[in-house]
Amino acid sequence: MDAMQKTCICQNQNPHLLIKVIMNIKKSTLSRLPAGTICSGALLLTASTAMAQNLFVAENISSGVIYEYSPAGVRSTFASTGLNYPYGLAFNSSGNLFVANNINDAGVGGYVTEIAPGGAQTTIPSGPDPKGLAFDSSGNLFETDYHSGNIYKYTPDGSLTIFATVAPAPQALAFDNAGDLFVGTGYGNGNESITKITPNGTQSTFATGLSIPAQMAFQPVPEPTTLALIGLGAPALIIRRRK
Repeated sequence: MDAMQKTCICQNQNPHLLIKVIMNIKKSTLSRLPAGTICSGALLLTASTAMAQNLFVAENISSGVIYEYSPAGVRSTFASTGLNYPYGLAFNSSGNLFVANNINDAGVGGYVTEIAPGGAQTTIPSGPDPKGLAFDSSGNLFETDYHSGNIYKYTPDGSLTIFATVAPAPQALAFDNAGDLFVGTGYGNGNESITKITPNGTQSTFATGLSIPAQMAFQPVPEPTTLALIGLGAPALIIRRRK
Protein backbone atom coordinates (compact mmCIF):
# COMPACT_ATOMS: atom_id res chain seq x y z
CA MET A 1 0.00 0.00 0.00
CA ASP A 2 2.74 2.45 0.85
CA ALA A 3 5.17 1.53 -1.92
CA MET A 4 5.60 3.70 -4.97
CA GLN A 5 7.70 3.75 -8.08
CA LYS A 6 10.35 6.42 -8.52
CA THR A 7 11.74 7.43 -11.86
CA CYS A 8 14.99 9.34 -11.61
CA ILE A 9 16.84 10.89 -14.51
CA CYS A 10 20.40 11.69 -13.52
CA GLN A 11 23.33 13.24 -15.28
CA ASN A 12 26.76 11.93 -14.46
CA GLN A 13 30.06 13.75 -14.93
CA ASN A 14 29.72 13.38 -18.68
CA PRO A 15 27.25 16.17 -19.56
CA HIS A 16 26.11 14.29 -22.65
CA LEU A 17 25.09 11.13 -20.80
CA LEU A 18 21.70 10.83 -19.15
CA ILE A 19 20.82 7.81 -17.02
CA LYS A 20 17.24 6.84 -16.26
CA VAL A 21 16.80 4.77 -13.11
CA ILE A 22 13.53 3.18 -12.00
CA MET A 23 13.31 1.74 -8.51
CA ASN A 24 10.74 0.99 -5.86
CA ILE A 25 10.85 3.01 -2.67
CA LYS A 26 8.59 3.28 0.34
CA LYS A 27 6.25 6.21 0.61
CA SER A 28 7.29 6.73 4.22
CA THR A 29 10.91 7.18 3.12
CA LEU A 30 10.00 9.69 0.45
CA SER A 31 7.74 11.69 2.76
CA ARG A 32 10.64 12.31 5.13
CA LEU A 33 12.52 14.28 2.50
CA PRO A 34 11.98 17.96 3.41
CA ALA A 35 11.64 20.71 0.87
CA GLY A 36 15.05 22.15 0.07
CA THR A 37 16.90 18.84 0.31
CA ILE A 38 19.89 18.72 -2.02
CA CYS A 39 20.32 15.67 -4.24
CA SER A 40 23.71 15.63 -5.95
CA GLY A 41 23.78 14.78 -9.62
CA ALA A 42 20.03 14.65 -10.21
CA LEU A 43 18.30 16.59 -12.92
CA LEU A 44 14.73 15.41 -12.49
CA LEU A 45 12.84 13.11 -10.15
CA THR A 46 9.16 12.44 -10.20
CA ALA A 47 7.25 10.22 -7.83
CA SER A 48 3.62 9.28 -7.97
CA THR A 49 1.30 7.17 -5.85
CA ALA A 50 -1.42 5.26 -7.62
CA MET A 51 -3.27 2.49 -5.82
CA ALA A 52 -6.22 0.59 -7.17
CA GLN A 53 -9.23 0.84 -4.87
CA ASN A 54 -12.13 -1.59 -4.71
CA LEU A 55 -15.65 -0.30 -4.13
CA PHE A 56 -17.83 -1.86 -1.43
CA VAL A 57 -21.63 -1.62 -1.70
CA ALA A 58 -24.28 -2.54 0.87
CA GLU A 59 -27.41 -4.16 -0.53
CA ASN A 60 -30.04 -2.81 1.90
CA ILE A 61 -32.24 -5.92 2.07
CA SER A 62 -33.10 -8.31 4.88
CA SER A 63 -30.70 -10.98 3.62
CA GLY A 64 -27.88 -8.41 3.75
CA VAL A 65 -25.15 -8.57 1.12
CA ILE A 66 -21.93 -6.57 0.78
CA TYR A 67 -20.60 -6.55 -2.77
CA GLU A 68 -17.02 -5.74 -3.73
CA TYR A 69 -16.29 -4.19 -7.12
CA SER A 70 -12.85 -4.10 -8.68
CA PRO A 71 -11.70 -0.96 -10.57
CA ALA A 72 -12.66 -2.80 -13.76
CA GLY A 73 -16.22 -3.25 -12.51
CA VAL A 74 -15.95 -6.96 -11.70
CA ARG A 75 -18.33 -7.82 -8.85
CA SER A 76 -17.78 -10.36 -6.11
CA THR A 77 -19.60 -11.07 -2.86
CA PHE A 78 -17.60 -9.90 0.14
CA ALA A 79 -20.15 -10.84 2.83
CA SER A 80 -23.57 -12.48 2.62
CA THR A 81 -24.28 -13.84 6.09
CA GLY A 82 -24.74 -12.27 9.50
CA LEU A 83 -26.13 -9.02 8.07
CA ASN A 84 -29.62 -7.52 8.18
CA TYR A 85 -30.55 -4.44 6.16
CA PRO A 86 -26.96 -3.13 6.03
CA TYR A 87 -26.85 0.64 5.65
CA GLY A 88 -23.78 2.62 6.72
CA LEU A 89 -20.27 1.47 5.77
CA ALA A 90 -16.88 2.63 7.05
CA PHE A 91 -13.33 1.28 6.95
CA ASN A 92 -10.83 1.65 9.77
CA SER A 93 -7.09 2.09 9.23
CA SER A 94 -6.52 -1.67 9.55
CA GLY A 95 -8.74 -2.40 6.56
CA ASN A 96 -11.66 -3.79 8.57
CA LEU A 97 -15.10 -2.91 7.25
CA PHE A 98 -17.78 -1.79 9.71
CA VAL A 99 -21.42 -2.23 8.75
CA ALA A 100 -24.48 -0.64 10.38
CA ASN A 101 -27.35 -3.13 10.31
CA ASN A 102 -30.60 -1.14 10.46
CA ILE A 103 -33.10 -3.93 10.96
CA ASN A 104 -36.52 -2.24 11.05
CA ASP A 105 -38.47 0.95 11.63
CA ALA A 106 -39.08 0.23 15.30
CA GLY A 107 -35.68 1.54 16.35
CA VAL A 108 -34.61 -1.65 18.12
CA GLY A 109 -32.49 -4.67 17.36
CA GLY A 110 -29.91 -2.97 15.15
CA TYR A 111 -26.23 -3.79 15.42
CA VAL A 112 -22.82 -3.00 13.95
CA THR A 113 -20.71 -5.72 12.36
CA GLU A 114 -16.93 -5.57 11.97
CA ILE A 115 -15.66 -7.60 9.02
CA ALA A 116 -11.94 -8.38 8.69
CA PRO A 117 -10.34 -8.51 5.21
CA GLY A 118 -10.50 -12.30 5.39
CA GLY A 119 -14.24 -12.23 6.08
CA ALA A 120 -14.33 -12.99 9.82
CA GLN A 121 -17.21 -11.12 11.49
CA THR A 122 -17.55 -9.63 14.96
CA THR A 123 -20.54 -7.81 16.42
CA ILE A 124 -19.41 -4.73 18.32
CA PRO A 125 -21.33 -2.62 20.87
CA SER A 126 -23.64 -0.09 19.26
CA GLY A 127 -26.86 1.82 19.64
CA PRO A 128 -30.17 0.06 18.90
CA ASP A 129 -30.85 1.78 15.57
CA PRO A 130 -27.56 2.43 13.72
CA LYS A 131 -27.54 4.27 10.39
CA GLY A 132 -24.45 6.30 9.51
CA LEU A 133 -20.85 5.41 10.40
CA ALA A 134 -17.63 7.44 10.28
CA PHE A 135 -14.15 7.20 11.79
CA ASP A 136 -12.20 10.12 13.21
CA SER A 137 -8.43 10.50 12.83
CA SER A 138 -7.84 8.71 16.16
CA GLY A 139 -9.63 5.55 15.05
CA ASN A 140 -12.84 6.13 17.01
CA LEU A 141 -16.02 4.98 15.29
CA PHE A 142 -19.02 7.31 15.39
CA GLU A 143 -22.55 6.05 14.74
CA THR A 144 -25.87 7.79 14.25
CA ASP A 145 -28.80 6.23 16.10
CA TYR A 146 -31.80 7.06 13.96
CA HIS A 147 -34.71 7.05 16.42
CA SER A 148 -33.02 8.38 19.57
CA GLY A 149 -30.93 11.08 17.90
CA ASN A 150 -27.86 9.90 19.80
CA ILE A 151 -24.39 9.93 18.29
CA TYR A 152 -22.46 7.00 19.73
CA LYS A 153 -18.68 6.85 20.01
CA TYR A 154 -16.96 3.46 19.94
CA THR A 155 -13.28 3.58 20.90
CA PRO A 156 -10.57 1.15 19.76
CA ASP A 157 -10.44 -0.31 23.28
CA GLY A 158 -14.10 -1.36 22.97
CA SER A 159 -15.96 1.21 25.06
CA LEU A 160 -19.24 2.72 23.86
CA THR A 161 -20.47 6.14 25.00
CA ILE A 162 -22.98 8.74 23.83
CA PHE A 163 -20.93 11.53 22.28
CA ALA A 164 -23.85 13.87 21.56
CA THR A 165 -27.60 14.01 21.01
CA VAL A 166 -28.95 15.89 18.00
CA ALA A 167 -32.29 16.44 16.29
CA PRO A 168 -34.31 13.31 15.46
CA ALA A 169 -33.48 11.01 12.56
CA PRO A 170 -29.73 11.54 12.14
CA GLN A 171 -28.24 9.61 9.24
CA ALA A 172 -25.18 11.03 7.52
CA LEU A 173 -21.83 11.57 9.24
CA ALA A 174 -18.66 13.23 7.96
CA PHE A 175 -15.48 14.56 9.57
CA ASP A 176 -13.53 17.55 8.32
CA ASN A 177 -9.75 17.89 8.65
CA ALA A 178 -10.13 19.88 11.88
CA GLY A 179 -11.86 16.93 13.56
CA ASP A 180 -15.31 18.52 13.55
CA LEU A 181 -18.17 16.08 13.05
CA PHE A 182 -21.03 17.01 10.71
CA VAL A 183 -24.36 15.25 11.13
CA GLY A 184 -27.24 15.24 8.66
CA THR A 185 -30.54 15.08 10.54
CA GLY A 186 -34.23 14.92 9.69
CA TYR A 187 -36.36 12.82 7.39
CA GLY A 188 -39.44 14.77 6.40
CA ASN A 189 -40.08 15.84 9.99
CA GLY A 190 -39.29 19.54 9.71
CA ASN A 191 -35.91 19.20 11.44
CA GLU A 192 -33.82 18.71 8.31
CA SER A 193 -30.45 20.31 8.92
CA ILE A 194 -26.73 19.73 9.24
CA THR A 195 -25.28 20.01 12.73
CA LYS A 196 -21.62 20.71 13.36
CA ILE A 197 -20.10 19.18 16.51
CA THR A 198 -16.60 20.13 17.64
CA PRO A 199 -14.30 17.55 19.29
CA ASN A 200 -15.30 18.88 22.72
CA GLY A 201 -19.01 18.40 21.94
CA THR A 202 -20.09 21.97 21.16
CA GLN A 203 -22.96 21.99 18.67
CA SER A 204 -24.00 24.57 16.11
CA THR A 205 -26.30 24.56 13.09
CA PHE A 206 -24.22 24.51 9.93
CA ALA A 207 -26.98 24.40 7.31
CA THR A 208 -30.77 24.26 7.00
CA GLY A 209 -33.32 24.19 4.18
CA LEU A 210 -32.64 20.58 3.20
CA SER A 211 -35.11 17.81 2.43
CA ILE A 212 -33.34 14.59 3.43
CA PRO A 213 -29.60 14.98 4.14
CA ALA A 214 -28.97 11.24 3.85
CA GLN A 215 -25.26 11.16 2.94
CA MET A 216 -22.34 13.59 3.11
CA ALA A 217 -18.66 13.62 2.17
CA PHE A 218 -15.90 16.21 2.36
CA GLN A 219 -13.75 16.97 -0.65
CA PRO A 220 -10.21 15.82 0.22
CA VAL A 221 -7.41 18.32 0.62
CA PRO A 222 -4.83 17.64 -2.12
CA GLU A 223 -1.74 15.84 -0.89
CA PRO A 224 1.75 16.50 -2.23
CA THR A 225 2.09 13.68 -4.73
CA THR A 226 4.92 14.79 -6.97
CA LEU A 227 8.48 15.68 -6.14
CA ALA A 228 10.59 17.40 -8.72
CA LEU A 229 14.34 17.67 -8.51
CA ILE A 230 15.46 20.41 -10.81
CA GLY A 231 19.11 21.25 -11.22
CA LEU A 232 21.57 22.44 -13.80
CA GLY A 233 24.55 20.37 -12.86
CA ALA A 234 25.30 18.60 -9.62
CA PRO A 235 23.02 20.11 -6.95
CA ALA A 236 19.26 19.80 -7.28
CA LEU A 237 16.44 21.24 -5.22
CA ILE A 238 13.35 19.31 -4.20
CA ILE A 239 10.15 21.15 -5.01
CA ARG A 240 6.85 19.85 -3.67
CA ARG A 241 3.93 20.25 -6.00
CA ARG A 242 0.27 19.63 -5.23
CA LYS A 243 -2.22 18.32 -7.70
